Amino acid sequence: MNNKLYKLGIDIGSTTVKIAILNKDNDILFSDYERHFANIQDTLASLLLKAKELLGDIKVNPVITGSGGLTLANHLNVPFNQRTGQYSVWPAPQPG
Repeated sequence: MNNKLYKLGIDIGSTTVKIAILNKDNDILFSDYERHFANIQDTLASLLLKAKELLGDIKVNPVITGSGGLTLANHLNVPFNQRTGQYSVWPAPQPG
């Protein structure tokens, strides 16, 4: 198992679930989305399984955002960030 910690962004919108997994340099290692048809948990599980099949067992630091994300964030005890305008889940990399 890889001991590195990766960033997992989860965006739960009114019709889709999107995820992205980034490394410490903010390179996107995996990203995908699916329509959830009001079944957010199963859709998220499907996306996470796809990521696991590609990346293997990794440790992630998750953050949830989006109009449908607050309830799931509270249920999973995962940080929730509400988007406003232009938004980034993690701070931009600093030069140097």
